[in-house]
Amino acid sequence: VPDNPDAIVTRGRFWMDRRDYDKAVADLSRAIQNSMELEAAFRNRAICWEMKKEWDKALADYSEAIRISPKKGLYYNKRGQIHRQKGDMDRAKEDFSKAKEFGYQPKESKDR
Repeated sequence: VPDNPDAIVTRGRFWMDRRDYDKAVADLSRAIQNSMELEAAFRNRAICWEMKKEWDKALADYSEAIRISPKKGLYYNKRGQIHRQKGDMDRAKEDFSKAKEFGYQPKESKDR
């Protein structure tokens, strides 16, 4: 794959689908090196870190995704879930509140 960040992100997603998170992280990190504005690369790498239970790295990548797309409620929700996982309920509540502010609703609450 040439140094085309979008193509590298696609290959990273390929590895994610196969649950090879180490290869996915390697590709996504390479894409990020080429372009710090790739929301999908940060989002997908954050998911990989979550699957590997590397919470601090996942938090950092969700924060970068938020930097790029500050009104995307999903990212605040995901970051809030990690804060909750780590026992930081104050930060979790802040992020869940922001997620709601930007229109994100967990799937179970959409059905009600």
